[in-house]
Formats: sequence, C-alpha cells, structure tokens
Amino acid sequence: MIHLNINNETSKLRSVILGIGTSIGEPGNNNPKSKFHLENGTFPTEIEIQKEIAQFEQAFLDNGVKLYRPKNIDNLYQIFTRDIGFVIGDTFFISVMIDARKPEIDGIAEILSQIDPSKIVDIRKEDSGIQIEGGDIILWDDYILVGKSLRTNDKGFAFLKRRFPDKKVVQIPVKSSTNHLENVLHLDCALQPVGHNSLILYRDGILDLNGIKSIIEILDDKKIPLENVIEVNQSQAYRMFPNIFSISKDIVIMERKFVELKFRLKQLGLQVIEVDYSETSKLSGLFRCSTLPLEREE
Repeated sequence: MIHLNINNETSKLRSVILGIGTSIGEPGNNNPKSKFHLENGTFPTEIEIQKEIAQFEQAFLDNGVKLYRPKNIDNLYQIFTRDIGFVIGDTFFISVMIDARKPEIDGIAEILSQIDPSKIVDIRKEDSGIQIEGGDIILWDDYILVGKSLRTNDKGFAFLKRRFPDKKVVQIPVKSSTNHLENVLHLDCALQPVGHNSLILYRDGILDLNGIKSIIEILDDKKIPLENVIEVNQSQAYRMFPNIFSISKDIVIMERKFVELKFRLKQLGLQVIEVDYSETSKLSGLFRCSTLPLEREE
C-alpha cells in the first residue's frame, strides 16, 4: 500500500505522482495563457513537453524519489497532476475540477487503488457547489492556505475549514483575469514556501489587502524575516517563478532560465537543480503544477 504523509511543501520528498505529456491530442485553451500561445503559434509541441518532463523525472530519480505516473488516456492533457487531488496529513482528497479536466482522475485510478480506501475523501461526493483544485492548496505545517480563484471557491475553502478544525485554514484570494499577463490561475502561481524559513511571493497576484494582511500575519507568526521573502514582479510571475518544487528544505528544482531566482535561493543556502521547462510553462503550469506529492518525511 502507498503511505501518505504531506504537511508542508518542503520536507524531504519520498514519493510523488509526476504528470505525463503523452497523446495529448489537440491543443487546449482552458486558461488565458494557453489561449494566447495557441492564437500566436507558440503553443508547445508534444515532443517538447515530453522532453522537458523527462528532465524533471531524472531530477527525481537522481534524488531517490519514488515516482508514480498516470496511466495514459489518449487525447487528454495529463501534465498537471497537482490539480487532480491533494494529500493533507495521511488523507488523499479528490478534487472537484472544471469539466474539461474531470477525466484526468481516471488516469490515476490504479494509483488510488494502492491507497487505503479509508484514507481517500472524494470531495465530488460532498456538498454540491464545491469547486477545489490542488494548485490552490498550500500546506505550511500548522497552516493550510486556500486560494480563492476561478478554480477554487468559497465552498471549497469552507469544506477544508470544517475538515481541519485544528489547523489554521486561511483563504487567500488571487487575481483572476482573462488577460494572460495578469491572470493568476492558482495560489501556487503567486506564492510558495521554500527552504527552512522563506517564501516566494508575487504580491501583486493577491487580490486584496485582506489577503496581503493574512500573509503578513502568517510571516509574523512563523517569525520569518522580511529578507527571507523573495518578492517577484509581474514578468517573473508570468514566467512562473513561484511555481518551483522542493525535494527537501535544502534542494529545489527550478527553471534553468530563472537566473535572478537562482541567485536569491543560493543566497539562502539552497541547492538548485536546473531543468528546462519553458515550453511546458506556456500551458500555465510549471514544476509544482506537474506534481502530486504523496509522502514527505516528518
């Protein structure tokens, strides 16, 4: 059986579901960034996507991480496994996704069959009207940050708040827009904890002052100094700086072209693994989006 344990974004990774880029079919345009590249002839090819995912896969293998992969379903994008579901503690939650992405859950059915059924919660069978995707769920030890976006609504937040009364469940609205330069698809496109005591933050991607206030309160509660907050601008957020992936508190995977971010992460004492992922990023997802962690060490 697969053991589940996820309580944050940075503890040493043991196992993860990594997306695939096989038989994706016709180019999709279910977000403004994908639509822009489709209309401008810069949409990534299947070969380019597969090449980049293979590099990401190798980084995991080099670090002893157990990999699970979705079963291929023809003519379906199965790259961004993050949104299909998420693990909190020792429980796997099946997301409620937009219609175009609902079939993706079938690709991980065999993986779910290896998990104790009592540890799986299918949110689709909960209160009607819930919308929730894993990209909007960020775990930070005693905190659960829940993005409010076009993909996760108030009912999704309320569900998690009821489910985890002993956790600090905080809603953070992000800026959703039809403009591909301004749209923040999920919370993990705007912020992510990294290292031992740091945060990557796209402040302008947070919708309102209440969201900023919540983040400041969390930083204060966790005693994170301002010099450990890596703030990124709109151009950097568009390139998806916040959407790196941590193998541990000391090792992060990031896009090879993120030179400015690499410098800051190394200043914090982190080891950086560089992977080419710029073509896949045109689909509005990067490293965190392409992963669904199952187990991290305590």
